[in-house]
Amino acid sequence: MNKQAGQNHNSTQLNFGGIQRNAGRDYYEYLVPSSLKLLLAWTPTAELDRRSLDNPKLFKCRFGFAPPTIIREQVVAIRRQHDFTDQQIRWLRYSGLLKITAQEAKLAPSRLIFMAGWLQLIVVSLVCSSMLFQITYPTAIVPAWKQMAGYLFICGYWMMMAWPLGKLYLEPWYVLKRAGVMEAQSI
Repeated sequence: MNKQAGQNHNSTQLNFGGIQRNAGRDYYEYLVPSSLKLLLAWTPTAELDRRSLDNPKLFKCRFGFAPPTIIREQVVAIRRQHDFTDQQIRWLRYSGLLKITAQEAKLAPSRLIFMAGWLQLIVVSLVCSSMLFQITYPTAIVPAWKQMAGYLFICGYWMMMAWPLGKLYLEPWYVLKRAGVMEAQSI
């Protein structure tokens, strides 16, 4: 008689969601994320897209807003069509280049936003340059360490102002330009 015929082969194999491994025999293996961020990190993008359509909380964690199902489908379709990342979708929405209404979501590229970003960046740069000039050529004798502290403070202030302006106004416009949306809508 075969050895295995006498053995009990009752084994339990569980498969939660179809993305973990069934190890066989007397144990099973599955991954349960402890947070939504961990789920976003290890789940394939196609699976996240499918789950995001049914789960507004997951969609909000990915893109930063929770619209109705029709809008979620359109946002995911835009993301797939232009191969945008989740962060790019967020910043496109923040900048106003991704318009979300009650009935639709669409890309609305505008040179006005791009020009406003450059204008604000130029104004901040001019103000900071004038402050640097004031520190470099003071009317009274100022110790060198105070001048250096002033330089560092103003450069830090400029960076603190320039980074959000670039992220909010300039980068989303360049993302749309690289994706070919600008040529398609002939702006």
